[in-house]
Amino acid sequence: MQRLKKTFREATQVEKPALTEFRDKLRERIKILRRAECHGRDRKRWTSPRTFKYLSKLLGDKISGELKATKEQVEEHLHQVHSDHRREDSLKEMEKLIKPAEPTIHFSAEEPSWQEVNNFLKKAGQSAPGPNGIPYKMYKLRRRHWKLLRVAWRKNFLADGWLVAEGCFIPKEENSTEIKQFQTISLLNVEGKIFFGILLWRLTTFMLDNDYMYTSDQKGGVPGCLEHTSVISKIIEDV
Repeated sequence: MQRLKKTFREATQVEKPALTEFRDKLRERIKILRRAECHGRDRKRWTSPRTFKYLSKLLGDKISGELKATKEQVEEHLHQVHSDHRREDSLKEMEKLIKPAEPTIHFSAEEPSWQEVNNFLKKAGQSAPGPNGIPYKMYKLRRRHWKLLRVAWRKNFLADGWLVAEGCFIPKEENSTEIKQFQTISLLNVEGKIFFGILLWRLTTFMLDNDYMYTSDQKGGVPGCLEHTSVISKIIEDV
């Protein structure tokens, strides 16, 4: 920052607006990093067994049960919960809809790089595998998968297995039996999650770099936003 201040003082009037914009973005990133450091210092305290025991007691009772429903009942429930009868309706143009400027930083349409695959796998946890049963550990050991991803990207190809999920029903309360007492999760094949994860990261970067997303309003899916986590931690601490 000291070097940037010196550069700003020595800059011409034409250069100062660009330097001001760069300075504001740099300050915002420094602020996010400081919040991350504070969050990291508290992480050990909040991940202790005592804290988990307290949170389990606070958030709800034990959950257990076995789903007793026919295939027809399950399909009907999923149809009601996840379908939209107005999906094909055309949306009218809104008068007050903000029209963003043309992007100054273009979206990267290059094939997935080896570094992008590595970054995704480093962040991947111990998620359950999808229908093919292949866990993340297998992809952390092989380079061949990266080459196959590049071919799929280059040819605009999506494997059928990437579009199929294995549904699992998790009970919400103790002794659950009815379909409404369960919540659904979908397990996708890992290779598809890597492919779409890289695409998601590029889209997020594109939106943020072009100021199409306002992080003061949009929190979900935005990296580095720790405000909500800090607020929840503070509330739990004060209870």
